[in-house]
Amino acid sequence: MERQSTIGCNIRTICFDYYGTLVQTRQGEPFTLIERWIKESGSINKIGMSFAKERVRLLYHVPVFYTGKQLLEKCYAEVCRKYQIEPKMQPFLEYVKSVFSDTVLFEGTKEVLENLRKRCAIGLVTNADNDILYQSIQKHGLQFDFVITSEAVRCNKPGKAIFQKAIAGAKVSAGELLMVGDSLTEDMLPAREMGMNCVWMNREHRVQGVSENLRQIFDIRELLENESGSDN
Repeated sequence: MERQSTIGCNIRTICFDYYGTLVQTRQGEPFTLIERWIKESGSINKIGMSFAKERVRLLYHVPVFYTGKQLLEKCYAEVCRKYQIEPKMQPFLEYVKSVFSDTVLFEGTKEVLENLRKRCAIGLVTNADNDILYQSIQKHGLQFDFVITSEAVRCNKPGKAIFQKAIAGAKVSAGELLMVGDSLTEDMLPAREMGMNCVWMNREHRVQGVSENLRQIFDIRELLENESGSDN
C-alpha cells in the first residue's frame, strides 16, 4: 500500500521545536508551583487557566518581546494579583529555571536525531532562554547544525522573524525545510505561512484543529519510517 513519506524527498533541513517535541519537563508546568502557596485563593484549575490566558495575551497581543523567564514572571505576578496570593518571585524563578533545564528526552529522540543528521541538516527553532536551553542540550549530549532561539532573535514564535532567521540559518529555501513541533499555533501555522513543510508532533492524539493535509506523528521515531514511500 502506497504511503506518503513522513519527511519528503525534497527536504534538506529539518527544524525541531524543543520543549514538548524533543524533551519533556520533569517537574510539570511552572504554574503548578503556585499550588503549594494557595490557601483559600481559588481552585488550581482556575489559576492554571488564568496563567495560560495571561501567557497568550503577552505572547500574541502585546508588541513587546519578553524572554521566557520574563514572560513567566509577568504571568505569575498577574495571577498572584488576581487571586490575592503573596508573590514569592525568587523561589518561583528558581523553580522555572529548574523546570526547563532538568528535562527528560522523549524515548527515541537521540537515536532519531543522530540518524537524521546523516541525511540532512538538523536545527532547533524554539522559544527558549539561551542559558537554560543550552544547559539542557548539553545534559543530553544533543548535536544540532544550528540553534535559533527566541532570545537570540528577540522574537517569540509564532512571530515571523524567528522563522525567517531559521530559513536564513538553514541556507535553503522554505520549501526545502521541514518544521517539526508540538504546537499548532506556535509551530505549524506560522511555519506554513512561511512556505515550510510541517509535521505536527501530536503526542496527545488531539483532534481539534487538525486538517486533512497536515501530516502528524505520535512518536518521534515515526520520522524514520516510510522513507521509501511504500509499506509492504
